[in-house]
Amino acid sequence: MMNVKEKIEYVIKEYGVKKNFIARGIGISLSEFSMFLTGNRDLKPDQESKVRDLFKKYNGLPFEL
Repeated sequence: MMNVKEKIEYVIKEYGVKKNFIARGIGISLSEFSMFLTGNRDLKPDQESKVRDLFKKYNGLPFEL
């Protein structure tokens, strides 16, 4: 099973979702989001929840944890 980071990377690659769209959707800067993707920062639990909520708004985006 994929973790949150792997799911996000999959959605970015396979669905073409922009990093800035996800970052804004969860309320962090693009810089902070990039740090998360490179492993230099973790998402807080509420931010992970916001990612799930953001992806659920778009039926074609898979997100089950």
